[in-house]
Amino acid sequence: WDEPCGGFWWSSCDTQLFKDSITNMEMLHLASKLSYMFPNEPYYLHGAQRIWDWFFSFDNGYGLMSDKYLVSTGAVPERCCNFTSKPYSKCHNSKISGTSYNQGLLLSSSAYLYRRTGKQNYLEVGLRALEAILTNYTTKEGILIDEPRSYQTYENDLCWAGIDPGGDWYSFQGIFMLHLSYYTELLAEKGILPEKTLSRINDLIKKTSDAAWMRSAVWPPFNMTDACNTNGLSSNSSYPKFHWWWGQNVTQQIIPPDPRYFFHKTQLRCVGNDTQLWEGMIGSELNCTQKCDNDTSCSKYLYQTTQSAVPGTDCWIWSYNRSDHSCAQLDYNFNVGIKRPIGEATCSSQCGSKEPQKLIHGVCYCDSDCVKHLDCCLDYADFCVKGPPPTCKGLCNVVEARAIAGGGYCWCTSECNPWYTDNNSDGSCCPDYHEQCEKISMPTCLDARTQGSALNLFLAHLKLESITKNGK
Repeated sequence: WDEPCGGFWWSSCDTQLFKDSITNMEMLHLASKLSYMFPNEPYYLHGAQRIWDWFFSFDNGYGLMSDKYLVSTGAVPERCCNFTSKPYSKCHNSKISGTSYNQGLLLSSSAYLYRRTGKQNYLEVGLRALEAILTNYTTKEGILIDEPRSYQTYENDLCWAGIDPGGDWYSFQGIFMLHLSYYTELLAEKGILPEKTLSRINDLIKKTSDAAWMRSAVWPPFNMTDACNTNGLSSNSSYPKFHWWWGQNVTQQIIPPDPRYFFHKTQLRCVGNDTQLWEGMIGSELNCTQKCDNDTSCSKYLYQTTQSAVPGTDCWIWSYNRSDHSCAQLDYNFNVGIKRPIGEATCSSQCGSKEPQKLIHGVCYCDSDCVKHLDCCLDYADFCVKGPPPTCKGLCNVVEARAIAGGGYCWCTSECNPWYTDNNSDGSCCPDYHEQCEKISMPTCLDARTQGSALNLFLAHLKLESITKNGK
């Protein structure tokens, strides 16, 4: 919280002093929900009202609401201050409508504050915002979009097969639906939900969920060549995945580039001869990936990005037989793709065993050599690696993967990808690589949305436990 100016910073980093809407909306939601859950604790209500008052304290009472009465992206400029112009400029609305979860959090916050205080103004703000959402946040077919700005600027003729657009935009829609339900429940409870408004809400939810299911559901096996997931449904499995973009007729779907079926590592070379299934010229890494994908006996592929090391060949694929090959040679001319183990194979009670664990196709292992061959079972790190998360301490520039809990690998070499994730699929650095190997202490520039999301998650978990304990 910025004293005395008001509002929450988006980040604790001194170079990013922006008061964005979502940070303040998440804290408003958290405080208003706590005030409702614990009515005998005035501290929570005071905090919620303080955030609410700041949110609407400028631009003639509009605060961070746009001209269409949608929550905007945030206050401008950076380092702005509502209550004094020294040393900062006064805050103004960005006038850009923010993402859908901003809208949802305002609805649920107004519902909780109305229930806690009975003050009509909270209810009226929610009603006005709900009308603006139903009018401005759908395609022409009535399907929920995430924000008018990005919806208008999507490149309709392009599927971003090679660029992951980020899950935020699309997961936000699910968050919005959750908070819409809170506010709708309040209106129905008070008997003030107009039949016409209820009908519009039902249409929005039905059309959006139907679009997600009928247009977006794709069923395994997932074809790696279908990078944009445009194939029809298959009845072979009961486990679908969904596109991130639910509308189809008005705007092309925009989805992740692949289902992370292959773990991937750049600038790495596998060596070995007897266990090779095939080698030759194939023209692109995508073709090499497909070659391995289509062969159930293929465990991994090696692709040469240039012709400088081995002229005349750019693709090699290997079997699951690990007898004569390993993947521990740094080479800037090659990339490696490793099939993610699919099946119920587990390392539980198998740690150290050199016996192969059977998959639907192929095998995986639970011994310490699996990181050299890149054939660890998905739960190898969970059961067989003791101690803290994978570390680079004492292993800087050692060309050997470190297994990650949940599956995948991280690395301690200079060419590692700096974005570490728990289910790594793209050769990321281990979490302490910069500290251990580059001697760089990472600043504590944490995205404040993460903190608000975590706190709301804990509250949701608590609520779920109380419901299940009551037998509901």
